[in-house]
Amino acid sequence: MSTNKYEPLSNLKPSRYDYKIKITREQGFMHSSRDTKIEDGEDNGTEIPHEAFDFHDHSELRALTKQITYLADVVGIIKIHDPFKTNVKNRLGQKNNQAKFTITYGSSNIKVTFWDKFGEQFEKAMQEATEKPVIVIIASCKVDWCNGITSNFIIISTSVTKMELICIANVQMTWI
Repeated sequence: MSTNKYEPLSNLKPSRYDYKIKITREQGFMHSSRDTKIEDGEDNGTEIPHEAFDFHDHSELRALTKQITYLADVVGIIKIHDPFKTNVKNRLGQKNNQAKFTITYGSSNIKVTFWDKFGEQFEKAMQEATEKPVIVIIASCKVDWCNGITSNFIIISTSVTKMELICIANVQMTWI
């Protein structure tokens, strides 16, 4: 299925979304199967955006640590970027790679940790970043407390937000 186009779907079965971790607060979802049909629709100017975020203000993150169901989308400017570390023991005593940085939005600062391959991908993207300041959108992250400090541990990630997205350009122009 292509993105950014209107395409009619048929043979979908509405279901209740009962998974433990959710990226949306909606109670239902559409379940597709091998019988689901996707057809090209008439292009009448309807556009499905590449991005769909449910941003949480930094002040809301503490409340999100008290629940285990919903993941958060957070945006911020990278203020402090610590050196990449390898073989760091996590809270379970396992050795992992770690990328740590601090994002800011106004007067708030949030410490963020990316583990293993996601951390490695982040480090590579930071080395390739040409525009400063670097603004990140952290999508679908699990917010947790670590030593009394809010840290965002990414536990679900399937793609990296691309800089050519219009929303990123708008955020950069607003914050710079």
